[in-house]
Amino acid sequence: MYQNINEVKLRFPGFFAQKAVKFFDRTIESTLIDGQYFITGERRPDGKREFNIRSALKTTIETIGPFDNPERAQRIIKLFKPEGEKNG
Repeated sequence: MYQNINEVKLRFPGFFAQKAVKFFDRTIESTLIDGQYFITGERRPDGKREFNIRSALKTTIETIGPFDNPERAQRIIKLFKPEGEKNG
């Protein structure tokens, strides 16, 4: 997978383009987790913020969510790990 969020940004420049970031009021809420996942925050049309888990794959970024806060999204990512890997 990816080593850090900068590699993901290089692979998917459209997702991180200034216009997209500004339009969605997008923020990156985490570092890269397990070489694949990161959390973003976006402002909804009603003005509330929501948080999404993003899964950076080979050809696309998939979305899991939304969640009401980034901490909950972090807990959900831990559920993706096999039983023996939940410590990290």
